[in-house]
Amino acid sequence: MPLVTIKNLGSGGFGVVDLVRSDDGSVFARKTLVPTSTLPPQVVQNIERRFAREAKTQSGITESAQAAVGSRFQRPPHLQ
Repeated sequence: MPLVTIKNLGSGGFGVVDLVRSDDGSVFARKTLVPTSTLPPQVVQNIERRFAREAKTQSGITESAQAAVGSRFQRPPHLQ
């Protein structure tokens, strides 16, 4: 599913959030994990687990005020 970035919504210590549109016209927030490469591997693994748990939790919320949460979790190329 190709995604087109509409605009950046914000960033934090471990990632960025963008408003994106899919090829079927759906609009949702995409949070991308971007930890620094200077972190120890065990810290990066912990961040990845927390990130995945957050995505799983948020994907179960159906409030209309929340952006849809995608179900894909991919390791960024710099962490593979």
